[in-house]
Amino acid sequence: MKRLLTSRATDWLAPVLWVTALSLSLVLGGKVRGEGPDAKLCDSQEDRVGWEYSPTVRRPLECQMVGEYAHPTRFGTRAQLDVRPLTLTLSPEYEGAGTAKRDVLEEASGRCGIAIGCDKPAPSSATTVPKKAGVPVSPDTRPADTAPPARELNLLAMGDWGEGKPAQKNVADAMAKYVAARKTPFAALLSAGDNFYVPLSGVDDPVWQTLFEQMYDAKRLDFPFYAALGNHDYDQNKYLIELAYARVHPQSRWKLPARWYRVDLPAKEPLVTALMLDSDQPNLTAIEWALEKKFVAEELAKPRAPWTICVAHHPLFSNGAAADNGVLQKDWGAVFEKEHVDFYLCGHDHNLQHLEVKGWKESFVLAGGGGAHAHPLIRDNRGPFSRTVYGFVHFDLTPDLATVRYVGADGATLHEFTRTKAGEVKVTQTTPSDTAIDNPLEAIQGLYDKIHGAQTRPAPKPTTRPAVGASEER
Repeated sequence: MKRLLTSRATDWLAPVLWVTALSLSLVLGGKVRGEGPDAKLCDSQEDRVGWEYSPTVRRPLECQMVGEYAHPTRFGTRAQLDVRPLTLTLSPEYEGAGTAKRDVLEEASGRCGIAIGCDKPAPSSATTVPKKAGVPVSPDTRPADTAPPARELNLLAMGDWGEGKPAQKNVADAMAKYVAARKTPFAALLSAGDNFYVPLSGVDDPVWQTLFEQMYDAKRLDFPFYAALGNHDYDQNKYLIELAYARVHPQSRWKLPARWYRVDLPAKEPLVTALMLDSDQPNLTAIEWALEKKFVAEELAKPRAPWTICVAHHPLFSNGAAADNGVLQKDWGAVFEKEHVDFYLCGHDHNLQHLEVKGWKESFVLAGGGGAHAHPLIRDNRGPFSRTVYGFVHFDLTPDLATVRYVGADGATLHEFTRTKAGEVKVTQTTPSDTAIDNPLEAIQGLYDKIHGAQTRPAPKPTTRPAVGASEER
C-alpha cells in the first residue's frame, strides 16, 4: 500500500523539495531495505552488502498528508506521524536532478533519520529539477560554492553556585560578558544542581532576587535556566520552594517543572535533547528512584535530537572528593551506553573537569565551578582536564559537531574539545591540570575545608560532655 507524505518546505530548500518527489511505500514489518551504487548514503551503523536500516533506532519523520508530492522535513520535539518500517525509492522526477537530488537525499537521511538508496550517483553539475505537469518549478539559483546557513545551538552550563559569595558574582559577570562578546544567540543555561546553599523561606524570599534574578544579568543572560536538583537543594526541603517558584513565577528565567524532566532545544527542529535528572538517590524513596530509572529508559528510547545531554548533580566519575559513583554507573550507566548518550553533565565537586573514561562512550563534563567554595582534586591520573577553578561551560552544537569550552571566572578559555557524532573527541585547547592534594582522605571525609580553610586548627573537643539544657535535649 503506497502513500506519499509531504509537509512544508523550509528555507532555501523549499522550491527544490516541492518539485522533487519521494515515493514512500509503507511496509507492515521488517527493516528498510534498498540496493544500488548510492547505498553509501544509508545512515547505517554497520557495513553491509547493499544496505538495510531500522527506523526504530532513529528519529521518525515529521510529515503531514498533503496532495501527491512528498518530501521529508526536519523532525520536531514529537513526531506527528507514527513511523512504521518504510521502503524508500526515487521517483522518476529525480533523473538528472543533480545537486538538488543529493541535497534532498541528505536532508532525508540526516534530518528525518531514514536511510536512502538511489539508482545512480547524482551528477554534480545539474542544479535544476525537471518540471512535472501542474507543479511550479523554481531552479536552485544559489552559487555552486554557497551552502545554506548551518544550524547552531549555544548553551551555557554550571553547577554549585547559590552561595552568595564573591566567586558566584565573578562567574555571573564572566558569563554575561562572555555572551555579550560572542554576539551569537544562546538558547539556555543548564544548571547541574546545588542551586541554593542558603535557606529559602518561600517563593517571595529576597534571596531569589539577590542570588538569581539580579545576580545573572537579565538583559545579557536573557534565556531560560533549566535546573536540576542537588543534595543541598534538599536541605530544609528547599527543593519544594524551588519547584513552587517555577510554578508561581512562570515569567521568570527559572525553569524547574519537576524533579526530573526532558527539554528539547530549540523547540522547533531541536539540536539537543536534555534529560534533567535527580541523582539524589538517598533523598528519594525506592519507588521514586525506580520511577526515575523508568523515565530515563523510556525517554532515551524515544525519538531524540542529534545530541543528547543527561544532566544531574552527582558525577558518575570524578577526580575530586566526590569520586566515582557506583550506584549511578549501575543504574544509569548501562542505559546511557545502550542509547548512545553523548554527554553527562554534572557538578557536586566544586571544580571543572573533562573526563574520557576507558570503556565508556560518553564525554563526562563536570561544571561545578559556579561559585560555591572550591573543592580540591584527589587524583590527577585521569583526564584530559581537571582544575580546581571557578567558571562555566559553553556547549556549541551543530548537527554534526559539538564544541565544548570551559571558561574561567576571568573570561579566559581553560579547556576546549570537539566531539563528532561518531564519538571522536579531540582536545583543541587546554591548560595544565591541577596536581592532586597530598591528603585525599581528609577531602573525602569532608574535612579539608574545615581544617585548611581556617588559619588555626579548631579547638579540641572536650573530654567530658558539657551540661545540656532542657531546651537542647533531643
